[in-house]
Amino acid sequence: MRYETSDKNDAFSSPLTDLETFQVDYLQKNLRVQPWRGRRYDFTDPDGNADRLFVFHRDVERARERLK
Repeated sequence: MRYETSDKNDAFSSPLTDLETFQVDYLQKNLRVQPWRGRRYDFTDPDGNADRLFVFHRDVERARERLK
């Protein structure tokens, strides 16, 4: 998983199998990602659409399962 941004202090890259935290809170419309022993990132959809976060989380979880 890679997050690219103009702020180099916020960018990260991590193998899908090395995520310490990867969870979606549908009611809070939040996706929490924490690479193994790394900084925690909280993402929201700019339009407040939790469905897109949920679908992204579901697809990544499927990929992680296939990699196991």
